[in-house]
Amino acid sequence: MNKHNLNKFVYSSILLCLLVTALIANEVEEDKTIIYVDNSIEMSSLTELGLSSDVTDGEIVQLLDEPSKCIPAISLIRYRRISSAIPKLVEIVKQSNISANSLESMASFLFKLNAAEALCDFGNKEWIEPVKKCLDDSNNPIPSISYQIRIVRLLAREGDYSYFNIVSDNINNEQSSVRSSAVYALGYFNLKENMITDQAASLLETVAISDSDEWVRKRAIESLEEIAKNNPGIIPKVIIALEANLNSRNHFLHQTCKTRLEVYRHKLMTDEEVIKLLDNEKTFVVGAELAQQRKLQSAASNLLEVLHRKNTDLYKKYIAARTLMELDNKDWIEPIKNASNDPNVYRSVSQRLWLIALMVQGGDYSQFEVVEGYLGTSEINDRHQAIRTLAFFGQRSGQIATRAIELLEATAVGDSDTNLRNSAIVSLEKIVEEKPEMKSSLIRAYEANLNSENRLLKSKCEAGLKKYRDKPEQ
Repeated sequence: MNKHNLNKFVYSSILLCLLVTALIANEVEEDKTIIYVDNSIEMSSLTELGLSSDVTDGEIVQLLDEPSKCIPAISLIRYRRISSAIPKLVEIVKQSNISANSLESMASFLFKLNAAEALCDFGNKEWIEPVKKCLDDSNNPIPSISYQIRIVRLLAREGDYSYFNIVSDNINNEQSSVRSSAVYALGYFNLKENMITDQAASLLETVAISDSDEWVRKRAIESLEEIAKNNPGIIPKVIIALEANLNSRNHFLHQTCKTRLEVYRHKLMTDEEVIKLLDNEKTFVVGAELAQQRKLQSAASNLLEVLHRKNTDLYKKYIAARTLMELDNKDWIEPIKNASNDPNVYRSVSQRLWLIALMVQGGDYSQFEVVEGYLGTSEINDRHQAIRTLAFFGQRSGQIATRAIELLEATAVGDSDTNLRNSAIVSLEKIVEEKPEMKSSLIRAYEANLNSENRLLKSKCEAGLKKYRDKPEQ
């Protein structure tokens, strides 16, 4: 080996060592990280790879060949849903196993596991057999129980419950991090009417009641809820677990259990019990929400009674009307229209305008001139609310929608108040989300504010122009 190749080998080995060491060190905490679907995943991966946000999919896929960049590249592929990476991910997963005791082999295993998780996201099943071989290879056992649990969890996502015992045997592990991983994995054993699903739920109920670690108990409750989504018969176990932790000294766990208990108790209510909630002033809002969720047509008469009752506060009238709208019942429009014209009912311009916005959503545009009139008022807050209400008109069709967009563009371009111009731009953005063909008005609004002294407004317009100028008409 010449000097150049030797240096290259040493450098690659050091990088590989650092990578594996970091991954193993972080393994215990792996399952404690809640993954949110936002751009923080993308940004952290880009930062780790030293890339900018305009990197192409092809450039990201090429990084799978670089050991020090393979795993963050896979993370980015999963976030961006880069399906062109599938052949390369399959190639990584199908690499032959070598001794799990070597550093190079451990890195290869980690690449394989992360690639398998990505392929599972894409619905590709070519990872299943190679990954199962890792679990079954007694000559090269996986050195960490947490990684074994992670594989079992992945298999459970595909409905393969044949390694359930690896998870169930570790819910009493002396390490709370391993127990947490096992409890998290149990939430994936959630097929309907399945004996192992029932076993998983029973184990989780026990952990949620008796584990010494509050974090593990919380995770057990979350996994029970995951199973209950497909198996309503598990809800009583969830309620028992929540009640067992209701007096927890951990304030967050206590509040979570209190809130979730209310949700599940409502889920177990009959339709008749939900309707009774509408007759009680203190429980009306909850009853209306449940009636809306269940599409409970039999609740319509109770909701209309609230709408017509003179001494009902405006907020409850609004809730009743919105619920009736969701039930495809149009009988709410006339009472709300009357309320929007009666100063004895609405107490402020804002209240009047959100009643009008509701009417627009229900298909009644008769109050457009009222909204237009508030654009010229001296009260800034009323003008803000009028601008927001115009967005609802603009999302519709016809001459009134066109006029609403014209008014918003005029405000965004020519108003002397920076905040009002920004509000008008926000309303135009909402309209363009529904009607991309109207983007020219939004582009003109952006262009008019490119030289704004307000740094945030200027930055918003620059980003908006970059987005919409290059976006083809639909």
